[in-house]
Amino acid sequence: MNTLETIDGMLKLEQAGKGIKEFFVQNDVHDVALYGLGRLGERTYEALRRAGVNIQYAIDRDADYISIEEDKLTVIKPEDIEKQKEIDLIIVTPMESYYDIKDYLETVTSRDIISIGEAVEYCLDGECLSTLRIVRKK
Repeated sequence: MNTLETIDGMLKLEQAGKGIKEFFVQNDVHDVALYGLGRLGERTYEALRRAGVNIQYAIDRDADYISIEEDKLTVIKPEDIEKQKEIDLIIVTPMESYYDIKDYLETVTSRDIISIGEAVEYCLDGECLSTLRIVRKK
């Protein structure tokens, strides 16, 4: 999914009264980190909060220049992931560069990584993402 398809999917889920909570409930995901705090990252942050997902911290290459003060959310650089509390999943929001970001993150962490588009697609299709390790975690 690209950014527009992801936003469209998020809106469809919201309008249906579902949101993206189903993905997190069905896959027993409670604690996440959010990579990327651009426009889609901000929308994702809001959607995750509404879904009751615990966002432990955010990850951004420009962490030194970003803060989310109202929630006191810690923003870290990618190379500092392993110094943080254990999480269930890293959710990447920059859709157009997802695979490059995922490849890089896999060099600095062994934690599970998906795009927000994959979570949205899961909720729209209701299908299991067989390549995601945590789907079989139950």
